[in-house]
Amino acid sequence: MITDARALKPAFVPRDIAHRDGPIDHLAATLDPLTAENVTIFGPSGTGKTTLAKYVLGRLERDRLEYRWGYHNCMSESSTAGALHSLVRDAGLGRDLRRTGTPTGTYIDRISEREEPMALVLDEIDMLDDPTLLVTLAGLRDVSLVTICVD
Repeated sequence: MITDARALKPAFVPRDIAHRDGPIDHLAATLDPLTAENVTIFGPSGTGKTTLAKYVLGRLERDRLEYRWGYHNCMSESSTAGALHSLVRDAGLGRDLRRTGTPTGTYIDRISEREEPMALVLDEIDMLDDPTLLVTLAGLRDVSLVTICVD
């Protein structure tokens, strides 16, 4: 029985995830700013991949003095510019940037110029128009990529 209607909203992230301690601890260790790595989470639809990523990154953000992360669902916008705009704004690095007319280099500069470690989550990665964006983002200092896809 659902006791909190917010659980039906796509952006909802629970305060706790039961019976997933192993995957939570593994992902948290992988994304720890001291040993940050890139990670791909994959599996069937509806298994909690996105919820797991958001939960762990939210926990890291609370536990670390300085840690940023941004999220983008490539199904809603598959262009490089759209993905970068969403990631930078969600991470709090570009609230002043407009969706139209901002060069992609400006978004990359905002990510590059930040001081703290960060993770960038690209959900439904198989929908991204240009996969070279992954190479660009993976080459940035102190950036961990979290890519999410179905099997």
